Amino acid sequence: MKIAQSLILTFILLSNFSLKAQDYFEEASLKEAIQLSESGAHKEAYNMYKRLLSSGGEISAEFPYYFAKNLYDLKKYNNSLNFLQQYLTYHDSEIRHKTEAIQLERKIGQAMSVIQSCPLCDKSGFLLVPCDYCEGNKTIDLTCQYCQGKGIELCKKCDGEGVVISRNAFNENNYTTCDRCKGQGFHGCSHCEGKKIMSKNCPECLGSGDKKSATLCTHQTESHDH
Repeated sequence: MKIAQSLILTFILLSNFSLKAQDYFEEASLKEAIQLSESGAHKEAYNMYKRLLSSGGEISAEFPYYFAKNLYDLKKYNNSLNFLQQYLTYHDSEIRHKTEAIQLERKIGQAMSVIQSCPLCDKSGFLLVPCDYCEGNKTIDLTCQYCQGKGIELCKKCDGEGVVISRNAFNENNYTTCDRCKGQGFHGCSHCEGKKIMSKNCPECLGSGDKKSATLCTHQTESHDH
């Protein structure tokens, strides 16, 4: 009985030690991530913040603010705003950087406003470049499936005969040259207008002529050859 109680006590002590060690590790990691961010190593800090998020442990109430700040420096404005809004929903007594967070929220709004009005980038702030699939033409040419690229189709008015047969008052056949095909029995394809090809929106850029690059936009026309 005493052995069992001793084992239970040991297990509780070890569990508490493990939890405290984990808390210490996460606190130290957060401090390191903050230092990296403040030194300008935003990508390294970003990776450390992500590891803290995926650790499954309890994170500091200040974590969303610091992560949002680092995301802002990386120009990841949408994600930054999401974490900042999460931070600002905490009770006032639980957060230490409310004033700074509100100022950062304004800065994010200003940055996103510039992005929304910039014709050079997408809504995430990445520079748009000509689509390499359609070469910026917005459309691609495909062989007309209706005429199989021949550019002509059988005349439906005369069934390809070149003449139209009608009955007169004496129930006799009248033969007149088909005005649709001019007596040829065929005419230009009604789908491709005789061009043999049809244009359709590029499936890659969906007809925009552009695609997102991995380069962040500077929002200055003279800086981009686009």
